[in-house]
Amino acid sequence: MTQSARTHQTLSRPIELFRFGGEGNLVALRLQQVDRGPDGRVEQFIGEIVVETSFVSGATPIHLGVPGDLTAWQGMLDHLDAGHDVHWMEDQKSPEVLIRWESDDRFEVTVRDRLASLTDVRTVVTANEKWFDTAYDLLDRAYELAERPTE
Repeated sequence: MTQSARTHQTLSRPIELFRFGGEGNLVALRLQQVDRGPDGRVEQFIGEIVVETSFVSGATPIHLGVPGDLTAWQGMLDHLDAGHDVHWMEDQKSPEVLIRWESDDRFEVTVRDRLASLTDVRTVVTANEKWFDTAYDLLDRAYELAERPTE
């Protein structure tokens, strides 16, 4: 019995899973590719975490399992929305993202790459009332992409 091959698809336009920005600083996770299993379901997203500041700019690749890592991000958003600090992807298989409330309208975001560059980048970004609405909308778009049939 043979199985269909896994497929690798580059998205026509990257979509963001999250975006923290303000005061000239940016931290975003951009999904650029999907890997589908033999049954056509999305098994993983491939993308990059981008950090841009006036001091340092760079990107590190990241692989997200579907649905597990999306579900974990949703849990992190819920905790963050409730006023708690969060630590996402801390199992050391990928870059980690730590988000700490610095004040009512500012986050401190740290991207920790323990595997490839052995580098941490920490920056402060603003958070307004609409940030959580946008964050949940971006998550919904990622879920919709994961559920979309093979094109």
